[in-house]
Amino acid sequence: MILRRIWLPRAIRIGLPTFAGEVVLQLKATPIVFSVTVMDLYGAAYKIRQDTLLVYEPLLLVTVFYVSLTFLITQGFQRLENAIPVRR
Repeated sequence: MILRRIWLPRAIRIGLPTFAGEVVLQLKATPIVFSVTVMDLYGAAYKIRQDTLLVYEPLLLVTVFYVSLTFLITQGFQRLENAIPVRR
């Protein structure tokens, strides 16, 4: 009873920002949906750059993709942190 009502909400509230940072780091390092990683996207951007001689556009697209994905994950965790009530 004490664990569920006192310790667990406090532990979640304290550990959630660290967990959010780890999720963002894992997003950058591991496969996302259907094995799309940062290296895969940069490899595709490099191939497009070789084929079309467009230098900045593919890299900007990859950057926008990852910044938006990171932003969505961060906002999701921020809303989750705000949903947890703070009791003192």
